[in-house]
Amino acid sequence: MFVSSTTTFLPRSFPLLKLEKYLAASRLSKTLLELIKIRASQINGCIFCIDMHTKDATHHGETEQQIYALNAWRETPFFTPEERASCVGIHRSSNPDLKQPRSR
Repeated sequence: MFVSSTTTFLPRSFPLLKLEKYLAASRLSKTLLELIKIRASQINGCIFCIDMHTKDATHHGETEQQIYALNAWRETPFFTPEERASCVGIHRSSNPDLKQPRSR
């Protein structure tokens, strides 16, 4: 059962792995990078990745409040303009079939 989940996951993950490599070379903070990864994992429904990136984010100093509120980033006051822009970008790139998020 785990093997089939893993083999199903791998082909879908290749675009995200390319994005991760690109982002790793950027000047974005470690906490923002992890928020981006958590949000992409939420959109794609990958519990393994959510768990991994949540642990990485807390290791790099991200607050639990930010992590818990990430799924409702549009409605919370906890995110900076840079973090909000990242959420919009990952929303658009993770699944083009999703409705575009409303901007505030």
